[in-house]
Amino acid sequence: MQKKGDISDLHHRVTKIEDSLQHLPSSKDFNDLKLAVTEMNGETKAFHTEVKAEVKGLSRLVGLLVEKEVGKE
Repeated sequence: MQKKGDISDLHHRVTKIEDSLQHLPSSKDFNDLKLAVTEMNGETKAFHTEVKAEVKGLSRLVGLLVEKEVGKE
């Protein structure tokens, strides 16, 4: 009768594993995530370029304002 207990135990273990696997992401989920990360990377690079240009312009304006204020003295 030990075999029935073993089979029941194995069935229970397999059921637990199957239940756990249902909650794992699928290959489609991973591909979607990879695509989203790639898109975010591109958007971040574009944003970085824009911010860099804005900082450069602001730095120039600050420099001009400093020159103007120093020239008043």
